[in-house]
Amino acid sequence: MRKLLLLLLIVFLGSCMYKVPPGNVGLKVNTLGSKQGEIEVYDVGRYWTGINTEWYRFPFFIQNYIYPEPFKFPINGGLVITLSLGVEFNLEHDKISDIFQRYRYGVDEIRNVVIRKEILNSLQKFSADYDIDSFLEGGTRELIQKVNEDVQQKFGPQGINIVQVTMSGEPVYPEEIRRAIIAKIQATQNAVTRENELREAEAEAKKKMAQADGEAQSMLIRARAEAEANKLRQATLTENLLRQQWIEKWNGKLPEVISDEAMIYGRTRN
Repeated sequence: MRKLLLLLLIVFLGSCMYKVPPGNVGLKVNTLGSKQGEIEVYDVGRYWTGINTEWYRFPFFIQNYIYPEPFKFPINGGLVITLSLGVEFNLEHDKISDIFQRYRYGVDEIRNVVIRKEILNSLQKFSADYDIDSFLEGGTRELIQKVNEDVQQKFGPQGINIVQVTMSGEPVYPEEIRRAIIAKIQATQNAVTRENELREAEAEAKKKMAQADGEAQSMLIRARAEAEANKLRQATLTENLLRQQWIEKWNGKLPEVISDEAMIYGRTRN
């Protein structure tokens, strides 16, 4: 029986304690009595609590959160764009009590309601500067940069430091725009393919022209060589033929007048 009572006492005492882990600040809000509504700030440790208090725990380290529900907003022209976004932020340690008094929310509600709402407001404020063409040509990241600067200026003085708002996926466009984008991409790919084929054809034509030119030059060189050879052969044949005819017609007597040519023939004969 004593063990049971001791166990119940330990459980009861444990339920009367609140733990503030490292990296967090604990806020104790009094709900009854003369201190009703007062907020007390506690750092790391374990603290007594009671039925007249509510505790809130606020981390002050950097948190990175992806919103499960995407953001929808119109752009110039009335088209509605869908973006999946995340936020990286932290709360300033010394301003956590002020943040709670301003919004009366815990950290999850501040992230999911307060920060999300302001991100959406900024998207709607700046998205009217973009039509579908400018949005497709780099406008998305430019818009997110403007949203970053806007929410940082709003929340920074309050102690909510927005490190950055980030895209967690590609934009989702209306179906008719999506089909047009696909058609444009396909047309661009087809144009690139045709251009590559044209370049290949031009390169092949130049290659064949170079080959033909080379073959023509080779044939010309061969023809010139053949002509020179024929010319030499013709000269040789003519000289030999003249010698043969001179020999056949010679009567064995030396000519009275001997020319250089006759001397050549004579020496050849001898």
